[in-house]
Amino acid sequence: MRVLFVSTNRCREIMPPMPLGIASLVPYLDPQRHPFQVLDLMFEEKPRDALRRALKQFEPEAVAFSIRNLENQLMVKPEYYLPEIKGLVDEVRSKSQAKVIIGGAAVAVLPEAVFRYLEPDAGIAGEAEEVIGPLLDGLETGQIPPHLPGLMLKTRRGVQVKPNAQVPDLNRLLTPNRRCLALEIYRKHGSGPNLVSKRGCAFGCIFCDTPVSEGRKIRAKSPTRVADEVKSLLELGFEECFITDPIFNYPPGYAEGVAQEFIRRGFITKWTATLHPRHLTAEQLDLLKKAGLAVVLLGSDHASADMLTAYDKQITPAELTAADTLLQQYQIPYFISLLFGGPGESKETVSQALDLVAALHPRLVTMRLGIRVYPGTPLHRIAVREGRIKPRADLLKPVFYLAQGAEDWIVEFTQQRAAEHRHWIISGLPKTGSRP
Repeated sequence: MRVLFVSTNRCREIMPPMPLGIASLVPYLDPQRHPFQVLDLMFEEKPRDALRRALKQFEPEAVAFSIRNLENQLMVKPEYYLPEIKGLVDEVRSKSQAKVIIGGAAVAVLPEAVFRYLEPDAGIAGEAEEVIGPLLDGLETGQIPPHLPGLMLKTRRGVQVKPNAQVPDLNRLLTPNRRCLALEIYRKHGSGPNLVSKRGCAFGCIFCDTPVSEGRKIRAKSPTRVADEVKSLLELGFEECFITDPIFNYPPGYAEGVAQEFIRRGFITKWTATLHPRHLTAEQLDLLKKAGLAVVLLGSDHASADMLTAYDKQITPAELTAADTLLQQYQIPYFISLLFGGPGESKETVSQALDLVAALHPRLVTMRLGIRVYPGTPLHRIAVREGRIKPRADLLKPVFYLAQGAEDWIVEFTQQRAAEHRHWIISGLPKTGSRP
């Protein structure tokens, strides 16, 4: 069965991310049984035309859509991606007899709702590496194994959705085949490869869907396995990468173990990771820098004491300040992202956060106004309890939480404050000017 993998993501807010999901799936295909091609729509001006050409040239028997994002998560400038993806599915239906499959990170968040909207022949919710082969075999023979983890199918009784597939031991996964991707195009746009060293998240940030889609139990690759993947990137000519873990320096000792393996192998590489201020120490940072840590994302999402508590971030303003001091000491640039508008937000809490950040030394500060509500999260439960949304509200199309009354001041106030700093950006809004 010939398979056309289609990466639907076209969001380039900071830099275009490579479609790691597809690169992780193709090593599981028998090229004799399931030859494949990859169509990446990131840089296509006319996605439907590109898909139409691929259908004509390759004549696939299955088209697998990888869906990374439902939307851009920006309340002030919302973009909803599923209608465009639905158009791509319809294009396959009108121009081909190929079976349609869906999967990807966005599907794992709202599997049944996405399935009903796009109406594919089958789908996989969650981690599809060990499921994609048996699913294709089943589509080819007409006998899909009903026990497949994460399987989504339309049956006579309605839509069948299995719990999200999760690989318990990430060390048994095959190394992603990034050679199937348009590496040179991404390189041209300044984008490096991404690497996953852990899945799942033990933290309880009230708005985050990762514990819902991937589970709260952390499943980590061994330092040896992570180093093996970095070696494969070096062999492709990449000397930089982004480790995409929600928090790289947790659990305690994990980041140090990976860094020690990098050093032992003598890697000359630069990498970016998200670090939790509370778990950051001088000894850890010294080791990570020696191993190639070049840029840090500080996972704070706010900087006011009250809102850090409201968001359940397990961070204090003092810990943010201490992390800033350490990063300055080791001369490692860092970014901070802030989410404003959550439960209890006020002009005072926003001002407190921005006053603190102004006293720190981040290379870049990004702000988002309003918070996307995802099902199964504490924020969802808060919104229901406050009567903002109904318990069974359709959350497929973006729904945002914004503290009561904040709509009257939050845009103008944050724009005024951001204008004072050249490196402060409000996502989705134009820069209004900054002091020299």
